[in-house]
Amino acid sequence: MHVFSNSISLACTVKENIVRKPACLRVLHNVLKDDKGLPWYVRTYWVLYNITVPVAFLVTLFYWAVLRAPGKKINYAPNPILDIMLHGVNSGLMFVELVLSAHPSRLLHVMQPLYFSLAYLLFSVAYYISGGLDPWGNAFIYPVINWAKPIQTLVVVTLTALFLALMHILTVGIATARDFIVRRWLKDKSGEYNDGFEA
Repeated sequence: MHVFSNSISLACTVKENIVRKPACLRVLHNVLKDDKGLPWYVRTYWVLYNITVPVAFLVTLFYWAVLRAPGKKINYAPNPILDIMLHGVNSGLMFVELVLSAHPSRLLHVMQPLYFSLAYLLFSVAYYISGGLDPWGNAFIYPVINWAKPIQTLVVVTLTALFLALMHILTVGIATARDFIVRRWLKDKSGEYNDGFEA
């Protein structure tokens, strides 16, 4: 999960510093005059946004509910501050971005975080096959994703994929509620809104 958390942190950094800033500058300078569609960096930002928000929520809930559940004595983070930053603060920042931005969210984009999770799944298999060890010498990244027990791991992976889809639906729901509240508050019926639940 640390590798997964670090991947999300890297995706957030790329999204914010390499993709979002040029996109904002282009919009501010009114360069989007042609109808050629969205530029590559806006599409890249949108994909990274669609991945980072629901996956950040999933990482936080999965980590604190399953791995760090009350009564478990196992410590998965060598540094407790880093543990809180990767598995708590990250979701808080993604929630703030979701609520304060006017970025649209679509139900159809549920496949983007699932593809990212598939890449992580393939990484965890390669990690196990190559003999990778966690900081405590275990042949798994986390005990619930232990390829020495493939049936158990496949059940966990399947349930996690379903839960990730639920996190994406929650993200679309929050974005739709956000846009509804803004339209209601501004009493503006002509503006853009999140049509994530429309066909």
